[in-house]
Amino acid sequence: MRRAVRGVLIGVLVVLVGLVAWLFSSDDGPDLVIGDTVAGDLALLAQATYARFIGAAPAVADCMGTLRLEADPELDDLARYDQASGVMYVRVPATAPSLEASLVHEFAHHLEVACDSHRSLRSGFVTAQGYAADTAWFGDVAWEERPSEQFAEAVVQVVLGRRSRNQLRLRLTPEAVHLVEGWLTTSG
Repeated sequence: MRRAVRGVLIGVLVVLVGLVAWLFSSDDGPDLVIGDTVAGDLALLAQATYARFIGAAPAVADCMGTLRLEADPELDDLARYDQASGVMYVRVPATAPSLEASLVHEFAHHLEVACDSHRSLRSGFVTAQGYAADTAWFGDVAWEERPSEQFAEAVVQVVLGRRSRNQLRLRLTPEAVHLVEGWLTTSG
């Protein structure tokens, strides 16, 4: 009996993943491509998280284009976005909340490259964070002091309503989070 129930649940999961992938595969909108290294449970979580992200960021959804997800158990960090290829990698295994926050954080890094309007956000963001307007976005400083990382975590805050546990030592001002929220929802 357990084997039959398990088979039905796996079948439902496969159908759901396929349905979600189909819904996001149109040529006229953003697309998250699930790589061969991604297991079914992560694929389902990633598609649901991407849908939540797109729903929370309607002003920038059109510039997302195609983004590819791969899983990597050897990754040194929780996740990484390769700007040159448009591929994001997440370390597995991990808890669902950790993966969800990592996915949104890396979606945010994709926005830095994919959305032309992002450049106009940068000086206001660094000023809201208490830095000089000409502070280097990807500066050669500790990761928690990089505006790029602070921006990505502000996106996590806006989309998920919480911060990533592993990124809590990043300092975010309410003004910077509000600025990012406005950009995601009204001025992409």
